[in-house]
Amino acid sequence: MILYVKNQILKNPKMNWAIADQALVSGANFLTGIILARLLGLESYGVFTLAWLVVLFFNSLQLATIVQPMMSLSPKYEGEKLKEFYGSMLYIQLLWIIIYLLVICIGIVFQNKFEYAARISEYIIPVFSVLIAFQIQDFFRRLFFTLSKPGKAFLSDSISYLGRILLFILLYHLDNLTITNVLYAITFVSLVAIVPALSIKTSIKMFHSHHPLNIKENFDFSKWLLGSALLQWTTGNYFFVMAGMLLGPLAVGAVKACQNIIGITHILFQAMENFVPSQATKALRDGIGGLKKYLLKLVCLGGLGTGLIIMTVVVFSEALITLVYGEEYTQYSYLMSWFGILYFLSYLSLPIRAGLRSIERNSVIFYGYIISTAFSLLSAKPIVSSYGELGVILGSILSQLIILSVLGACFLLYIVNFNRAKR
Repeated sequence: MILYVKNQILKNPKMNWAIADQALVSGANFLTGIILARLLGLESYGVFTLAWLVVLFFNSLQLATIVQPMMSLSPKYEGEKLKEFYGSMLYIQLLWIIIYLLVICIGIVFQNKFEYAARISEYIIPVFSVLIAFQIQDFFRRLFFTLSKPGKAFLSDSISYLGRILLFILLYHLDNLTITNVLYAITFVSLVAIVPALSIKTSIKMFHSHHPLNIKENFDFSKWLLGSALLQWTTGNYFFVMAGMLLGPLAVGAVKACQNIIGITHILFQAMENFVPSQATKALRDGIGGLKKYLLKLVCLGGLGTGLIIMTVVVFSEALITLVYGEEYTQYSYLMSWFGILYFLSYLSLPIRAGLRSIERNSVIFYGYIISTAFSLLSAKPIVSSYGELGVILGSILSQLIILSVLGACFLLYIVNFNRAKR
């Protein structure tokens, strides 16, 4: 089986680039967290983390309204129509930037009106500057993948993610490493990383008459994904919020520390997000049977890879936690096994979501997250109160099982109804 997986990877250069690119991004993010935590100090790093949550929140909206539609719908177009489609996606991205600029203006106007706003006002401009630059760079890196130019995406990400680490170290040696300078450093390297996109300017047609049709198609496709992104944010974070309220920041820090290490699986997850949606749509050209075959292969091969990564991390969890964070965190190494279950379930939902998006049943994903969010809001307090740090992961596992059950049942029901209709 291992040799078979190796052969499949060697046969698919796009997969190689996707995995290499995500390894670069995830590895750089991991190093960034360690470097900033040690060089900024815990308090300043905590402020940076809260500021970065704003970036991550809006990035989830970009993923739902631009990236996922672009990855899933682009295979439907060819030639000039495809160029116009990419132009419309860039147009939507520019509309988001205008919204961010309005938020900056509103923040500046009201920065002295409220006590809390006054405390964070100094970070409004740097946070939204990094948000704008980061999203533009991310838009083009995703576009590179849809254009089958993953090498360009790798180059862009190398500039952005490795460049920021070098700037952080330089700022530290210049005794000028502050939260504001960290944010502006990320802004700068993200803008520089856009330069490779100049080579694909002929692949985008901004001025055409089909913007309304493309934007309508995008809205029809992404409206459920947008709601799902908002609900997913609640589902993924509410147990941590409740842990902070009931158990204190030490417990949250311990759980997050374990999650960061097991989060190495994000390399595989995010790499697959770069090509799975498009490949699922292409597989559907061969009918529902072609889609089923592709998704089943995805479950088997990706499940094997995910399982091997998780098992390795779990086996060496104590040594890894001690190496990265210190001996004071070793007592929480038992949480890694539970995180392994959570992340394996998270992987299994990825092919199903891709299948639902390919048949344009995004409302199912939305309703799945509604049920999961309702469960999280109702159960977080009793579960965390009863099981402590472990309750955070147990609640997340149950939430993931709910999502997996709803999405899987609806996808299977669609296949059954489709087969009946053919008879």
